[in-house]
Amino acid sequence: MRRLFTPAFDRPDDVPVGLARRMQLMAMERRSGTRRDRFARGGRADRRADASPRSAAPVGLEVLEGPSRLERVLLECAGIRSLGQLAAEQPARLTAELRRINHEMTLLRRSPLMGPVAGWIDEARLAAHRSDVNRR
Repeated sequence: MRRLFTPAFDRPDDVPVGLARRMQLMAMERRSGTRRDRFARGGRADRRADASPRSAAPVGLEVLEGPSRLERVLLECAGIRSLGQLAAEQPARLTAELRRINHEMTLLRRSPLMGPVAGWIDEARLAAHRSDVNRR
């Protein structure tokens, strides 16, 4: 089994493996920072660039309401980091890929089913369509 993440801490023996992995993911999330953190650190010009609707940066998965935080991490492990990438996916292929990755890493107790994954894709397509309409 290939390891995607390097351990951020030594896991005590009494902590279950699943809990240790979730703690590791939360530590990784704290280190990377969020858009809100970048917004707070930057100057006025940076804030304007971040807040403008014509920003060149791709919109991240955090705007989706459907997937939980761990499901978003699972999507990122599958190589999907933006709404455009998610909107271009097919539900059956993505569900199989998420199931394979979750089987290797055991992030979630149950892999996401095709119904919710199709809902995330529809939500991403709708959000991508809205952003295209706003740019015109």
